[in-house]
Amino acid sequence: MKTKNFLLTGALLIVALFSVNGVMAQNGVMAQAPSAYGGNRVSSDAVTVNLKFVPIQSIQVNPNQNTIDFVFDSPEDYTNGLVAKEKTQTKIDHLTVYHSGPFNVKVKSSGFVNNGETLAETNHVNITAKIGTNSAVTTADVAYKEVSLAATSGADFISSPIGGMGFTFDVTYDHVGDITKYINHNFDSEEKIYVSTVTYEIFSN
Repeated sequence: MKTKNFLLTGALLIVALFSVNGVMAQNGVMAQAPSAYGGNRVSSDAVTVNLKFVPIQSIQVNPNQNTIDFVFDSPEDYTNGLVAKEKTQTKIDHLTVYHSGPFNVKVKSSGFVNNGETLAETNHVNITAKIGTNSAVTTADVAYKEVSLAATSGADFISSPIGGMGFTFDVTYDHVGDITKYINHNFDSEEKIYVSTVTYEIFSN
């Protein structure tokens, strides 16, 4: 009799287990063992949050102002200079600077060259800068130097004690060449163009 009761109890237990597992499987839920946690049971804990400031530096020339022309095409130009032809050309917001911290801008120039021939005179066009329409610095903060576009490997141009995103600077191109010598620079029937490649570079100050 005891054996029958034992077998009956075992059978009922197995049926109950299959029934529970069947219901859990239908519901998409299966019993899982509790996850092990080896840490101490403490009342507080900490996480590290980092602010990582990666250095940024970039300088851009306004794409609508990447060609500056000084044109001599009349007797008056060769006699009196380019007064009527924009002898002084100021380009608004010519340079845009992105820099995290103080910076310097330097200027490289190839000099004025035509097919390998460089104009003998060294001083033809000078450039100067000033604060543009979008700048957090003041005139007192920024130092400027006038630079000749004679051949140079890197002349100091702008120096700022603070950085910023999207600072703009106006640049003035001023023709200062000796016009009395220009009349003998072209013996052909077509125009002769002397080109100076000017590169602006930005550095951490």
